[in-house]
Amino acid sequence: HPDFRAWNVSEVIDYIRVPVLAIQGVQDQYGTLAQIEELESRCYAPVDRLVLQDCRHAPFLDQQKSVVAEISEYCARLERIEAAMPQLADVGSK
Repeated sequence: HPDFRAWNVSEVIDYIRVPVLAIQGVQDQYGTLAQIEELESRCYAPVDRLVLQDCRHAPFLDQQKSVVAEISEYCARLERIEAAMPQLADVGSK
């Protein structure tokens, strides 16, 4: 859709302060990998990416199993990191 060509959220990327899992379909009719690359280069927080072949703008519909598996693993990894944080804080205080 032509209206999406002018839509740009790059000015708010600098304010993101939480980990990001960016999911993009290679055949996305509205977005490009350049958006993911800008997110990776400008975001203060860690950015993970999942780029899916044979996938358009709705990865959760086109590649449901892959998306659910990646989100599940991503969340589990964040939980493991957070669970380790008190241990890391204890090490620094000794």
